[in-house]
Formats: sequence, C-alpha cells, structure tokens
Amino acid sequence: MAFSPEEAQRAQYLMKKRKKEQEEIEIRKKKIKEELELGMGNISNKFASHYDAVEQQLKQDTIGLVTLDEMKAKQEDVIKEREKQLSHKEQEKALLIKQEEERKDRKRRQQFVFYRRQHCHSIWMTRMKKRKRMIVMELIALTASY
Repeated sequence: MAFSPEEAQRAQYLMKKRKKEQEEIEIRKKKIKEELELGMGNISNKFASHYDAVEQQLKQDTIGLVTLDEMKAKQEDVIKEREKQLSHKEQEKALLIKQEEERKDRKRRQQFVFYRRQHCHSIWMTRMKKRKRMIVMELIALTASY
C-alpha cells in the first residue's frame, strides 16, 4: 500500500509529537518522585497536622547532645538546603510554564502554516482547472476548424 507524501509527513509529525509527549511525561514522573522524596521523610509526616521540613531535618541530623554552636550551624545548613530546594522548584515551575507557552506558540504557528498550505493548494488547484479548461476549449476550437 503506497502512501502519499502528505500522509508520510503527517505520520512522521505524529511520531515526533508522541515521542515528545512521552519525554514530557517522564520529566513529570521524575519531578513527582523528587517532590515525594523531598517532602515526606516517612509515613508519620503525612498525617501530621503541621509539617515543618526544616524541623524534621534538624531532628534527623541532631542525635544526642550537641553544643549550641553545632545546633545553629546545622540549622543554618538545613535552612539553606531547604531554600535551595524551594528555589529549584520555583525555577522548574517557571520552566514548565515557559515550555507550555512555547508549545502553544508552536502549535499556533503550525496551524497557520497548515492553513496557508491548504489555501495555496486550493488556489493552485483552481488555476490548474482554469488552464485545463482553456486547453480543452482551444482543442475543441482547433478540431472544429478542420
């Protein structure tokens, strides 16, 4: 079964689109997994009425008696780490929003190009029909003159 060039091109476009969607799904899966690892240390945190990630991390890091300086140093480290995680999340969200806008923009451009191709093709077809009619009329005129 032979396919026209338009069908082959469309199939190739759909394959690329599906591959890109699968990549986006994988990225989303990884982000969800990271959020779960970052936000929830264990099952008891899910049911706590108030969850403070910094406090939980401090509890895990400081075991036994520690000096005030050590406690402050660990607290600063944990706060800095948490701020990095939050800023990283914000950057990822901004990147996702930007990618979504770019995807929508590409889609709009592709629709415009498709419309323009269809329009140009229809104009071309009408011109070809007119030429064909003129040729047929000329042939009829020539055969009538003999």
